[in-house]
Amino acid sequence: MYEARPSIIHRDISSTVESFEELCEEPDTYDPDYQVPEYRAVADTILRPSNPSDFADYFPTMQRLRIGHDDTSYDGNMNLRVDIDDHREKVQLFHLRMHDLKKREFSLRRYERSSGREVCKSSRKYQEPPVAKRPQTLSRSVSHAFASIKKPDFKRTSSSSSTQSSKSRKEIKRQDSGYISNEEEDDDFERFMKKTKAALVPTNTTKLEFSNYAQVEVKRRGGKSSKRYEFEYWGHDYAWKRVITKDARGKEVSFYLYKGDAGPAVARIVPDLRDMEEVRDDERNGGWVPPCSMWIHDQSIMEALTDVADVILATGLIALVDDCIKRRFHSKTKHHQVAVPGTSTTMEFVTPKAMVEHMFKRRNSGGSSKSEREQRSSPLRYTNPVAAY
Repeated sequence: MYEARPSIIHRDISSTVESFEELCEEPDTYDPDYQVPEYRAVADTILRPSNPSDFADYFPTMQRLRIGHDDTSYDGNMNLRVDIDDHREKVQLFHLRMHDLKKREFSLRRYERSSGREVCKSSRKYQEPPVAKRPQTLSRSVSHAFASIKKPDFKRTSSSSSTQSSKSRKEIKRQDSGYISNEEEDDDFERFMKKTKAALVPTNTTKLEFSNYAQVEVKRRGGKSSKRYEFEYWGHDYAWKRVITKDARGKEVSFYLYKGDAGPAVARIVPDLRDMEEVRDDERNGGWVPPCSMWIHDQSIMEALTDVADVILATGLIALVDDCIKRRFHSKTKHHQVAVPGTSTTMEFVTPKAMVEHMFKRRNSGGSSKSEREQRSSPLRYTNPVAAY
């Protein structure tokens, strides 16, 4: 009997350079590397993890889900926790472990961190760069150049010289065969594989592998004002669209999930309300993903026989974390605050590269016109010459 499986539709990447740059807009190297500060917000939180017997009572749900760093561990800023409120009690439903931010290697588990029930794991997708096609005019010119070369006429020599030449060719063939040529071929193959591996470039796609053998690719698309995270599941197109709002407190980033091209939002992720002091405290303690709340609005998701609720939650976390990584590590102006041990003060961290550039920066750059005017007005340089006797 045919077993229904999630149908994952893979879209072919266009061969044009523009589409490849949109897919791979990020370089693979950054300065500084993906290092987060030490987490100092460990608290005695009353938390009860869910278990296989009561998990179905809490998820899927249309109630509020809380997303934030795991404040029960010292590496909590490399972990995210998904909780739900139940009669003044926090119940943990999911735990996201971030192993490598650069490669997007994450692990999403049910119940708690030590649980062996992995929902999915993610990793960044890499691919080879596009090969530039050789112009046809160049290929024709090369072919005409080879065709214009005349082959030299060789006269037939005597039988003795022909036998000697045939023997020499056989000896050369025997010398080139054997283990030496095999070793050279192996070395060439290893060099080719190293070059191929080094030539792989990161894409804007994060691949999710679920425990039910489903594979979902979350693709980041669009620019600053129209950024979205697209994926497909069971033949339907979904997109987490980012919405930025500005108010007196600053800038807030929210995500709304849409199914298809029309219709209301299926789910949303909204940052929690915080004042400026709370924001500074979170940054001082090492938090870089703001606390958020998630809601699922579609009733059909509650009644679906598939694991679409797990996919919505997992893709929402990927979109949230990926956007935070982009805004923290890839922004043009990076300001890193380092906490001074034993005090509540922070100081700005300057990278060695920026320090060297500042030390060897030309003093008159940007203000050369002013310095020239001051030098010209100096009486020691532009006075009338006096004859010396």
